[in-house]
Formats: sequence, C-alpha cells, structure tokens
Amino acid sequence: MRMMSALILALLVFIPKLALAQVPSQFIAKQYSEILGRIPDPGGWAGAVQNFRNAGCNINSLMSYGLSVFESTEFNNLGYNNAEKTLILYRAILNREPDAGGFSTYLSDLNGGAPISQIVATFFSSGEFASLEPYICSDGTYGFGGTGGSGGAISINGQSPMSGDTLQAEIDSAYSNYVSGSGSTLVTIPQDTLVQINNPLIIWPGVTVETQNTPNVNHHAQMARLVRNASWNDSLIRICGGVPFNQPAGAPFNFYCPTGAQGGILQNVWVDGERGAYGYQQNGLDISMYGGNNAYIANNYIVNPTGNGAVAFYGSFEQAPCSAGTIYQNFIGVYASHHQYLGNPSGNYGPNDTTYADGMRVSCENAQIVANSVVDASDAAIEVGRSCPAVNKVIVYDNTILAAGNSAEAAIGTDPLGTTSGDVCANGNPMVDFTGSAVEYNYIWTGPTAHFVVGLAVGSRGWFPNGNSGTGANYQYNDTYSQYGLSANEMTGILASGMVNITIQNNTGIRNPVSNPTSLACPAGDIVTMVGYTDPSSRNPIDPATGQTAKLTSGNIQQATNTYFTVNTPPCVGDYTSSPTIWPGQ
Repeated sequence: MRMMSALILALLVFIPKLALAQVPSQFIAKQYSEILGRIPDPGGWAGAVQNFRNAGCNINSLMSYGLSVFESTEFNNLGYNNAEKTLILYRAILNREPDAGGFSTYLSDLNGGAPISQIVATFFSSGEFASLEPYICSDGTYGFGGTGGSGGAISINGQSPMSGDTLQAEIDSAYSNYVSGSGSTLVTIPQDTLVQINNPLIIWPGVTVETQNTPNVNHHAQMARLVRNASWNDSLIRICGGVPFNQPAGAPFNFYCPTGAQGGILQNVWVDGERGAYGYQQNGLDISMYGGNNAYIANNYIVNPTGNGAVAFYGSFEQAPCSAGTIYQNFIGVYASHHQYLGNPSGNYGPNDTTYADGMRVSCENAQIVANSVVDASDAAIEVGRSCPAVNKVIVYDNTILAAGNSAEAAIGTDPLGTTSGDVCANGNPMVDFTGSAVEYNYIWTGPTAHFVVGLAVGSRGWFPNGNSGTGANYQYNDTYSQYGLSANEMTGILASGMVNITIQNNTGIRNPVSNPTSLACPAGDIVTMVGYTDPSSRNPIDPATGQTAKLTSGNIQQATNTYFTVNTPPCVGDYTSSPTIWPGQ
C-alpha cells in the first residue's frame, strides 16, 4: 500500500496526540523484543506505559525499566551464555550491533564474574546512551543501528563468520540429495554462528535450513544469524516453494525455482536485513517465498529489512501457483523503517518516495498466516494481496500487531491493488476474488502517539482510487486487547472500499478514537464505507436503473456509533507532512 489517494492524505492531517506524559513506546517494545525475544504481552505493556506516565521519561527511569527486564525471571530462565548476553545488551540499550572492541571488554567483565546489573548500569550511564535519550523520549521512532563500529554484525562465538557462499553450497548439496532421494536434506547451522550473505541465498525445494537444537524465537540470541553483508536491491533470502518460477526479466539477479513435491523450509534462525548498516533498497526484503507446495517459515526472528517489506509470499499473480504454505510463529521487527513521505506533495506517490516497509505481503492463495508478531511495520503489518487468476483464500489468524514508535498505513489490509498494463486481474475480470479468505482473531494496538491511518482496510481504494475492486473478504473477531484497556489510534477504524460481498463483524475495539476533524473534506470514523470516484477510468460500475455510479461496497457490515457512508468522494484537503523524529544515522 504505497500510492495514496486524497482520502488517505487527508486522514494524515490530523493525528491525535493522546499521551498524558512522554512514553518511550518503541523503547518498551525493544526491551521485550531484544531481551525477551517477543512482542510485549498486553498486561506488561499496560504496566510499562503507566510506569513512564508516572515516572516520566529520563535516563533514570529508562535504566530502571531496562534493568527490571534484564533481572526478570523470564530472562534468567532463557539460559543465555555471556556472549549472547553481551550481544543483547548492545542491541537493547545502545540500539546497535556491538563493535568488536567493546564486545570483548564487556564479555570479559561478565566472564570475570561481574553481575549483569553492573554492565546494564554502565551502558545506561554512558555518553552514547545519553545522546540517545532525547530521541527515545520523543514521540517518534529511533530506528535501529547507525552508530559505533562498522554498523554491521560481528561474530560472537569466537569463530570466523560463515560466508553465504559456504551455506549456499551446503544447501545445494542437500538439494542434490533431495533430487536423488538419497542423503540428508537438512542443513543445520551451529548456534551463535554469524552467516554473512553477499548475494541472495536460495533455499531449494525439499531443503530445510535451521539452527542446531532449534531454539525458539524467545531464545533468538542463540540462533544462527543470517545477515545482509552488502548492499543490493533484492531479497536477502529466497525460498522456492516447489513450483517452477522464473525471475522476471530485468531483475538484478538471474533466478529460477525448480519443481518439488515439498517447498523449502526456513525455521529457527535469525534473519537480519541490517538497514542501519546498508540503508534503503526498495526490493531488499528479508525473505521472499515463491509459490507453495507446503513451503513454510516458522519460529524465526526476522528484523530490519533494507527494502519495502520483511516477508513476501508470492502466488499465482506472480506466476508462482500456491497450493499450500505457512508463515507461523515468527517475530517480525521493522524498527529501522520510517512512516515518512519523501516525494512531492501532488499525491502521485511513487515506490521510491517513502522508506515504508510492510511486515508481510501475502498473495499465496492458500497460505496460512498464524500466530506471528509484527512490531513497527510502517506500511501495512499484514497485507493480503491479489492472487488472480486464482481465488485468494488466505487465512490470517491469531497474529499480534503493535505500532509502538512507527505509525503505519494499516494494521491488516485486503488489497486488490491498482491496475497496470497486462494486469491479469483487469483482463476481463475487474473483481479480485477473496472468497474463502478470513482475517480473524488478530490483535492490534498502538503506542500513545503512534497510529494506523486505517486499522482494518477491506479494499484499497483509499490508496488506489482507480484500482481493482474485489469481492468476498471476511473480517471477524479482531480486537485491540480491549479487555486489558488497550486501544489503537486510528483515523479510520475500518475502511471498506471497492469491495462487495464482504463480511465485517464483531471487531471489538477497532474504532476511530477521536471526533471527525472539521477541517477535512473526507470523513474519519469507526467504519467508513467508500463508494469511490466517478472518474471514467476508475471502473466503478454504473447502475442501469439510475444511470448513477453503483455502490461499490456491500455485504454484512457491522454497525458502529460513528459510521460514515461516502458517495463520490471529492478530493480531500491536506497533505502528508508528518516528519517523525529520526535518530542520527538512520
């Protein structure tokens, strides 16, 4: 979701500042994800927010909170060795990869018997942390990386890093075993191994890549770390799903996927795009999956893509048919991206006008997206895309999404996307079919000053006014952890646009928390159903009985206290002028 219509631009004019005191939301999220390897639980999040509202945000309160996490029973029970603890100290407190000299010093201190509380206090008392404090205590993001050392990851286990070429050779050998039907198809990487990847790593059909002893996401610091070690404008890791696929002409790397009864598998590894070290490259995703014969990624720690998304799972629209595939129980952290417009204010937003990044983009028509956590995606946390000519029956279930420091276009969206030359969705089939898909029992919330422009986007006419329309999406039982008193700042709680035969029911707490701004020509509200534009190129159907533009949004849509139905929406006033606080080096 990168091109914005006037409706979305207008919604960006008024962003509520609801915090009663400075709350370092992204810092809180990072203490959970970098130290404990998980998204905050709702009770812990609510307690932390209240703590900073009471104590304020300053070096002492930050130190006190960080120390409480490092001294928690949960952290102690993870069983990390001192090298793993030192890595976490740098990332959680100084917000960067360790430099070799500092890492050696603090590892020696821990090995010599210094308590971790002493090292934690040293980090928080440093001049480097003092320079971070104003950004942490601001109402925006402070990204990740960009100071100290070379910026890139270092080995923590006393061994030289493994090269991506070495790992690729092991994967190639395992694939040969798969093809021959003899020998192991499992590639196991020792714990704590740093793998430096200088060009796309390809996981072939039938091959499984994992860390030895399969540490789960909560034990992420024990995982093998697969890191980008150079700047290139393409994915860090490609997973062949078991269907034949050829990289489109003009792509920067030659690439194909062969046929296989079982797709490639990536599990229990740390994947790091290192945007702080290598900057933004539009196509620099962490992981791309191509089609699916039971391809899956599970229990991975996936962070900081250099490009416009962390994970993409392609399907029939991209000529990679997808019979089955799973993205399960991964942590996805997109701290280093920014919800910031960089181009001209005309509304003609191009792909290089922002540094936005999705959490997951899924056009695999039979994918299961289950029990993942996404923090600080800046475009859409989960985007369900077109699979035409196939029907997209993707299931998005029990995922947790937090906008802590980065705001985002949407938490979850069903996106028929815009039209392009040769668009197979447009050739005689203007309706993109999502019948059988379901977005259910997911949880979304925001920090006090972050926001979703739209909480649940059922259709994408708000961004693509002349784009494809769709049918059959199903959004039910999504919530904001309202039972814990959590909420999401949203200009529009649910935006249904350009979609028919949809179901939107029982989405508790997904609502617009502020009154409709009088300065806007377009409404914000709990639920907005948008008919669209009368531009002849917009493909709005004409009702033959009235000669008027027909209703483009219909179905079983829940009622709300603040509901708007807009007809022939005019251009809206306003422009995206938000400029978040960005940590130097980002």
